Amino acid sequence: MGNVLRCFLGCFEGEEDHVGGEHYPYCRPISSSPYQQPYYSHDQPSIIPPRPHQQGLGSHGVTVATAGVAAQDQYILNFKSTSMDVVPNFGHLQGSTEVVGNKVVPPGYQCNTEDIDDESSAEGLCDAESYAKANAMLVQVLVLGTTKTFWRLSDKATRISRKLALILRSYHSVGKYLSSFLQRPIQVLIRISGGDITNLPPDYKEFLALLVSNTLTMKDEFLIVNNSALLPMSNRTEVFLMLYDRIVTYLGRTAVGQAKKNKILSKLPYKKDWLDTAIANTQINQWVINVKQQYKMTQLDQLRLNRNVRSHLRQYNDENIEEILYCEWPELLMGMVKMLHKLGELQDTHIQNKFG
Repeated sequence: MGNVLRCFLGCFEGEEDHVGGEHYPYCRPISSSPYQQPYYSHDQPSIIPPRPHQQGLGSHGVTVATAGVAAQDQYILNFKSTSMDVVPNFGHLQGSTEVVGNKVVPPGYQCNTEDIDDESSAEGLCDAESYAKANAMLVQVLVLGTTKTFWRLSDKATRISRKLALILRSYHSVGKYLSSFLQRPIQVLIRISGGDITNLPPDYKEFLALLVSNTLTMKDEFLIVNNSALLPMSNRTEVFLMLYDRIVTYLGRTAVGQAKKNKILSKLPYKKDWLDTAIANTQINQWVINVKQQYKMTQLDQLRLNRNVRSHLRQYNDENIEEILYCEWPELLMGMVKMLHKLGELQDTHIQNKFG
């Protein structure tokens, strides 16, 4: 999949960055680009109404949708074979390829989503449009314990997003940049997969907004590449427990650390309603009422509840509790990550190892 996405980003490649300095060079628009104006988060995107997908509800209420492809999006998906060579030091595809309709396709190859998910498989290459159409990037799930539904990214989507961020980091490492913000190609892929970007979850919206921020510095690349919105669902518990230990236990050992801990707690979301939400959800409520030390409406107890649930995920035989926690508090983990990064503590958590 990495080669497909490198080709995809090649359509947005700019020139070498000779400016340098601390400001983050995520995008420097150039006149030769087919997209002369960068896409900002406050612009009104051209949304194509979704149509029902052939897939129905999954085992626990998952729905997906498909949509048409805008002409401007189609342009950047019709790659030329030469765009595989625009990025230096990325290596070349192994094996032979041929150009069919201006798209790089291995001879006799049919898109196999299992192959393309393997970074080491050159034979797993199929064009980005086919991959996006074959893999729903937004799924709607029932929030168990409630009557609500929630749109979240699939693990395919978080994997693609992080790979694009990693590829862009490689661009920057050799003095390259894009002629359009990374937000743009990500939104293209989401729309092609059938997703409506107005349904993006709040943590992922914040990730995309970060990509067009004009206050980024080079040190913020770690936060972008290792953003909590890009974590696979199965790894969110491990990351939460790791960050909880850093905030509550490690930082609580010294006066300086305690000051950082208090600052982090003061900036976490859901201050006024997290306990009400927990009580209202019949699944989470089991952990609320069956405790000796009752929870209070404090940010520390919000973390304590999440820690207790995640430490005993199978206590009430609910295999979907991790998804429930995310759907109810999608910005909690992001709030922890952002504050740890701001206070210079995130890299020491080794969060970068939890995206596999």
